[in-house]
Amino acid sequence: MRFLRNMIIALVVFSAAAAVAAAFGIPADFLAPTIEKQVGAETGYRVSIDGSTRIELWPSLNLQVGKVAFIDASDRSRQRRLTAEKVLVEVDAPTLLSGRPKLTEIIIERPTYYVPLTRERAAEPAASAAPAHATPASEPAPVSVNRIVVTGGAIVFSDEKDAYESRLDHVEITGTLTG
Repeated sequence: MRFLRNMIIALVVFSAAAAVAAAFGIPADFLAPTIEKQVGAETGYRVSIDGSTRIELWPSLNLQVGKVAFIDASDRSRQRRLTAEKVLVEVDAPTLLSGRPKLTEIIIERPTYYVPLTRERAAEPAASAAPAHATPASEPAPVSVNRIVVTGGAIVFSDEKDAYESRLDHVEITGTLTG
């Protein structure tokens, strides 16, 4: 009888812990360095995650990352190009098992895109001898996102030499991305 009672108590405690984890998310700060490395390798920008990272299970499977910054690695001044207060990526759970995850929604909250105003023109890229349609042997799979939402965004135009800055606030965008 005592064994049955202990098993029921353990089951209730486990169920309560699972419900709390599903409702509030599971801390996943250990994923931040991997995300920084993978996104940086794919985009060419240095990525910095200064906020918390959580995996949420309810109402859908998603990854929530706080305080993200993209820094142009090729720029000598190492200025931020894009910052966001929070990025939420929602994934269709069954597609994770297939190895080709489908993103159902990306929500970017309070992003700021920094646009430097330069007076000198950038050099034209040299024409390459490679054919225009040459593709690498292992081409990445196309990405498809059902819905992309940007809320509370801003675009900042600035020139450090002249100490000039102009902002375009309250940018709201909704769209889709098909690969």
